Formats: sequence, structure tokens, C-alpha cells
Amino acid sequence: MKKIIFFSLLILICLFPAVSAGNFTNADTWISGDHNTETQFKDQTDIIFDLSSEDKAISLIILDNIIPGEISFTLTMGSGEQYEGYIHYSRELLTASFDIGLGSQSHNWSSLENFLTKAYISTYATNQDTGQDGILLYESWFTNLNNLENYCFQPDPYISSFPITKIEIHSDNPITATIAYADISYVQKDIEEGTGSTSYLKWLSDLINFVSRIFTVIPTILYVFYFIFIKHFFEIIVLYEIVLVSYAAYNSRDMVSFFKKFIDYNTKFVDFWIGFVNKILDIFYKIIQSLKLW
Repeated sequence: MKKIIFFSLLILICLFPAVSAGNFTNADTWISGDHNTETQFKDQTDIIFDLSSEDKAISLIILDNIIPGEISFTLTMGSGEQYEGYIHYSRELLTASFDIGLGSQSHNWSSLENFLTKAYISTYATNQDTGQDGILLYESWFTNLNNLENYCFQPDPYISSFPITKIEIHSDNPITATIAYADISYVQKDIEEGTGSTSYLKWLSDLINFVSRIFTVIPTILYVFYFIFIKHFFEIIVLYEIVLVSYAAYNSRDMVSFFKKFIDYNTKFVDFWIGFVNKILDIFYKIIQSLKLW
């Protein structure tokens, strides 16, 4: 029976429908680029990094060690144009909720993966589906701009002429911000060429991060699934129904009220388990998609 359930789960994962994803390329603006310089602000809540008077521009920002709370930031272009952004991260009982925004764009999602380690701000990107240039804020298990699911893309046709020269960050909790920058002429050249290349060291770093997260998440998910749906499913159902009947009887004035509460809470219980299983399948689907792409 256990084998049947396990293989049924695998079949469901393989048949799970694809979700829409963003397709982007960015200029050669990774931290290990030939002309980039890296600076890091470690365990800070307020950060101001200004290159507007130095004839330099920012190429990439990585926000690391993010814990539940809110991060807000302001990006300033060479023209003086500003874009506000934010990352809101909260944990619940079994899931985590994320809400991100950049300029006029916003995006939110929930996940059983109860942590968000890094967020990236690419100061230049091209949306391959629309051909628009702009700024990209994203979170990804394994940095792959060809298949982003959780991102905000703020179009700006003048980003190549006036790259980002200043960023201000405020966080409820200490974070680590790594900022790559270069002479503005090099940044503009990279933007115009749009090479979209990723260095070997950056690729390897993301691979290690991706694998470590998989080996953290998968055993936990499998154990929870086994514990609830295989080993103790019947006991959990019986216990829930006993508690539900007692609660409904205690808080009902008549039989009609009792049955109404009984049906209502059982419906919510079923919806909860369906959502729980969908979250598990979603985690496996994302892992499979990432492995296919890399």
C-alpha cells in the first residue's frame, strides 16, 4: 500500500501542470565580472550606497540572510528617477508568505519552503517575451533568469542611458547586502551588449545553495507526508472528529446549529488538506523544473 501511494505521488508530480514563468536576460553584471568591484554591508538595518558623484554605476545587489519582516529600498537612476521597492516576508504554521514590489509592479506567493535566503536586484534586464528593458527584483532557488516564477519587473526604456547609481535600504532586521559596481562606461557597455553571461563561480555558488536547500527541504516534506498520510492518518481523522463533535455540541443551541458547524468545519478541514498536498506537489514540481533547466 505504501509503495502504491509513493508511486502515485510521483505520477502526480510528473503530470502537475506548468506554471507561468518569466523569461529574462540581463547584462554581464555579476559580481565576479571583469570590471566589477564588490562591497558588502554585513548585518545592517540601514544602508546607503551612493555612486552618483563618482562616475560609477551599480550592476547587481544581493540581499542575504533575510528573516521574517520587511525590507524597503529606493533605487536612484543617473537621471534622478527613483523606484521604490519592498520585500515582506512572514511565517505561518506550515507555510511562509512573501510579498515583493518594485515601482508599479508587485507579486506575492506562499510556499511550504519556510525560508527566503536571498533576493536579487538586477539593475538591468530584458523581458524576452515583451522586449522591454528595465529593473528586475527576484527570488529563485537556483538563479535562472529563463524560468523565474517569483519576480517583479519594472520597465524603464532609459535604464541603459541612466543606470542605477544609488541605493538606500531599510530593514526591520539586520541583513547582508552585497553590491557590485563598476565604471559607468563599463556598465553601459554591458547593458548595450546584453551578454547575459553568468560566471562559473556564480553558477557554482548557486548550485551549492540550490543543492543544500533541496537536501534540507525534501527529507522534511517526505517525513511530514509519511507521518500524516501513511502512519497516523486514521488516528488524526478520528481525533479531529472527536474534538470537532465536542466543540460543535458545546457551542450549538440546537441540532440544526450543531450540524451546520459540523459540516462547515469538516469542509474547512478537507480544504486545508487539499491545500497542504498541493503545496507539497508544488515544491517537488519546482525542484524537477530546476533540474530539467540545469
